[in-house]
Amino acid sequence: MSIDRDIMDYVKRNYNLAIGERTAEDIKMKIGTAIPSAAQEQMDIKGRDLLDGLPRSITITAREVYGALDDFLQGIVDAIRLTLEHCPPELAGDVMERGILLCGGGSLLHGLDQRLQEETGVPVYIAESPLDCTALGAGLMVEYSRSNGRTGSRAIRPGASKSPRGMQEQAVAGEQVRKEA
Repeated sequence: MSIDRDIMDYVKRNYNLAIGERTAEDIKMKIGTAIPSAAQEQMDIKGRDLLDGLPRSITITAREVYGALDDFLQGIVDAIRLTLEHCPPELAGDVMERGILLCGGGSLLHGLDQRLQEETGVPVYIAESPLDCTALGAGLMVEYSRSNGRTGSRAIRPGASKSPRGMQEQAVAGEQVRKEA
């Protein structure tokens, strides 16, 4: 699921109107919000009526977009909480002290940093160039891996747990196999 997909599904379900990804992205950027807003922002959008196939316009409000995204955003909050509950105490302490850095296009959703901070109690910051930092970081990791003769990632065994604890257990098992060889 994605924020844009949730917006597209909401418009389809509530207005019988098909909109594209670009329109959903425009809605997200212009009136999308992760926190309830007192402002009555609204936006006119165009799409294809699913009943007769003809073009049609509607007006959607920021309050509607907030409602459409709420379940998705609550899932992010729950994932952060679960991750913090399962990570080592020292790491959780570092996260509480230094905070969470948001990157990528989703971090630009109005109020996302505020909502995450309020619901988790962890400081949340938005990267300086959130649209570029994921690609730049991946490039730095590749460069670092090449300069240190590493492959850059560990393969996960088929059927192995992808939870933090399962991945930690797999890494420990991998180290034991290397020591025995």
